[in-house]
Amino acid sequence: MHEYRFTEHSLYAALSVGLRGEDIIRALEKLSKTPVPESVIEFIDRHTKSYGKVRLVLRQNQFFVESDDPDLIMMLQRDPVIGECATGNVESGIRRNKAAVIQGTNEAKAVQQAQSRSDPATEQAALINSLRDEDDEDDQAIEHTNYFSIASNKRDI
Repeated sequence: MHEYRFTEHSLYAALSVGLRGEDIIRALEKLSKTPVPESVIEFIDRHTKSYGKVRLVLRQNQFFVESDDPDLIMMLQRDPVIGECATGNVESGIRRNKAAVIQGTNEAKAVQQAQSRSDPATEQAALINSLRDEDDEDDQAIEHTNYFSIASNKRDI
């Protein structure tokens, strides 16, 4: 017989590797010899339903609270602690996601090799690639998001 203890932290660890709350509940129901108590299902739902729906981002030396869910961002701004830190109202806008080169990958090695060479053909190829990269910036993922900024004197609350 195996006994498991679910905590907020163990659920967040499961979510961080790609599981969803529904996946956890379904696995428990499938593998358990007895019905899963409703209190366990409610605990899992309560602690997994909002995971990853809010982001705290730093742009141009200013912090923003972002969410794709407008109701959630409004709820956060009405919160007595978080709302006190907010500057202005909730705004909607477009966010561009630009891909980054991750160190240790083949793409990073290629960039490093291209930068280390100094022959004219390589420099010309690097110039062409950089121009292509500028064109690729138009193809960045564009997402609509809701956000509010955090006052700079309230960041440490």
